[in-house]
Parts: sequence; C-alpha cells; structure tokens
Amino acid sequence: MTWVVIIAVGVGSYLLRVLPLFVGARHLASERAERVIAHAGTAALAALIVTGLDRSAGTATAVVPTWLSASAAMAVAVRGGSMQRVLATGAIAYAAAWAVTSGLG
Repeated sequence: MTWVVIIAVGVGSYLLRVLPLFVGARHLASERAERVIAHAGTAALAALIVTGLDRSAGTATAVVPTWLSASAAMAVAVRGGSMQRVLATGAIAYAAAWAVTSGLG
C-alpha cells in the first residue's frame, strides 16, 4: 500500500508539471485546483503515516505509545497546526509514552 501512495504522488507531481503544456495554465489557475494542489502533499504524508501505524504497533509495549502519539498529532492537525508541529508533537508524545511504558514493564 505504501508503494501505491508513493507512485501515485510521483505520477501526480509529474502530471502537474506537464499538464499546463496540454490544457493551458488558465484551467489550473482556479481556486479549486490551487486548493487540491496545496493539500496533496499533506494527504500523501497522512496516508503513509496511517499505513505505518499497524506495523509500528507490532509488540504489546509499542501499541500504547503508537496510538497516543497518533492521537496527539491528530489533535494538533485538527486545530490547524503546521506539519512541523504535528510531527514534533507526535514524536514527543511517542517518546514520553514509550519511556513510561518501558519503565513500567
């Protein structure tokens, strides 16, 4: 599934560079096209993260930190935080939850 997302983003990126040659730049200058283009990278990164959740929670001690960090990162994303803040929040939450759970077990 991860490779499908990577290939789709690559093809989409290529099409966005070549499409103005064939259809003209005026069709791609609409507000809707700008919105789609602006959110394409974020959507691809979110898809990669979500597909990785299942693999990263492979052991009993990794389940709690994985889901806590994903929940914390999602809370920041829903509130409109930047991608850097979302990733930093997830990383900090994972490290803290991992430290607590590894100390308990």
